[in-house]
Amino acid sequence: MFIAFRSLARQRRLTRDEYLLNAVILLEEAVIDDMDEPERNRVLHYLHQADQKHPLVAPLCEVLQKIKPVPYEEPSFYKVPLKWMEERYRQLVKLRMSVTIIDLVFIGKALIFLTVGILDIVTIVIEPFGHHEVTLSVIELISTVISAGLVVAGVWMMHKSRLRAYELFSRSLLFDIFITQFFAFYHREFAALPGFIINVALYVALQILLQQERRESLRSLSSVAPSHSHPSS
Repeated sequence: MFIAFRSLARQRRLTRDEYLLNAVILLEEAVIDDMDEPERNRVLHYLHQADQKHPLVAPLCEVLQKIKPVPYEEPSFYKVPLKWMEERYRQLVKLRMSVTIIDLVFIGKALIFLTVGILDIVTIVIEPFGHHEVTLSVIELISTVISAGLVVAGVWMMHKSRLRAYELFSRSLLFDIFITQFFAFYHREFAALPGFIINVALYVALQILLQQERRESLRSLSSVAPSHSHPSS
């Protein structure tokens, strides 16, 4: 239920009118002279997603281009490590090999979990422990296959959108943590702990990548803001 509702919440797309409404609401930051660069970029992004024929879109874009945002200051206690992570992330994504390494990590993890699931079923068939054990092992294998399918989708999406690929990898890990690992602990008890630790560690690392990618996306929004030409007089 957690995975399903989380997916539904993230997949819902705003309408063009809702994008425009969100942009108008965020403009209150400009009124009180408290709009920083990320907020300005977010408003421009919302206007970019809104109906370009709406009479409010062009004037609002013009106004935003004239607004000078206030300097954005991170809280001092994590400004330095955050800046360090951003710089390291920019260096990482520039390397073609880094994308391949991320793909290989998740593909390797998926293959290992699939192999373990298949070996469990083979072991039960050779040394039967009853229909109940077979059913649970099949369910575990099915959940592992679904998780692996999300990894494949993420690898395919990586060259189109890193953010979308990271989100698919994240769903794959959540599926493993909440479903696959449940049956793994039932069968192997504490022997399943390494797999659980690997999944949690990958999930934490992926959340850091997701956060940095979202920040990079926000930073680049101003460069894709809609431009509106005016008829010459």
